[in-house]
Amino acid sequence: MTEKLVNWPEVIESILSSEGLSVRKLAAEIEISDVFLGYVRKGVQPASPMLKFKLLERQGSSFDLDDVLTILPDEVAEKVRRIKLEKLKNENIDAR
Repeated sequence: MTEKLVNWPEVIESILSSEGLSVRKLAAEIEISDVFLGYVRKGVQPASPMLKFKLLERQGSSFDLDDVLTILPDEVAEKVRRIKLEKLKNENIDAR
């Protein structure tokens, strides 16, 4: 199971440039404060789980496990990855 690292400021920048939006317009469309979105875009504040969700949704995410794990705080996502990896190992042992 691989860790999917996401640079949220780059995601925001990509959406803004590809859709020709201002920070204020994108913020209004995804119902997030434009000030907060601007701070995340500049790397001043981390993206909240809800902002991450809304950005993934905006990009048409399928919300597979890796996508969902990017929404969670790193500490929680790592615990989920370890549990999933342990279950996969146990399934492989049981299949023998």
